[in-house]
Amino acid sequence: MNKLEIKDIWSDAGARKEDQIKFRVPDNGFMLVFELQIGTQGTVGADIFQFTLCDEKGLINCILGHDQKYIKDGITSLKGNSLFVIKHYDIDTVIGKMKEIINDVRVEDKSWRRIGMELSRYFNWEYENETISHL
Repeated sequence: MNKLEIKDIWSDAGARKEDQIKFRVPDNGFMLVFELQIGTQGTVGADIFQFTLCDEKGLINCILGHDQKYIKDGITSLKGNSLFVIKHYDIDTVIGKMKEIINDVRVEDKSWRRIGMELSRYFNWEYENETISHL
């Protein structure tokens, strides 16, 4: 049975999985953008999926504090942001959650486009717009 796997992960903090993507969490919160290379086990290829991770303070200071609709209207939607909020930064927790998500996607009898669209419920996919335009 084919399964998906994370082939690589990195963040805008500049570190890769091998370095455990460690950094000092600022007092005013944080927001990091992660990129995952996800592919089928036993194959060479992978596509890039992206998500944003922040803590509670980062949600307010880094995201909502820069959202013009939220600032102007006091309400906004975070849909489409592929946003995960974590209480305390721990890369093992992050990687564990990402593995849990990809392990829930069944790959049998599905095209890669279909798999990518299922993953895009949680992550921004590099081919998401192209695939939607073909539907």
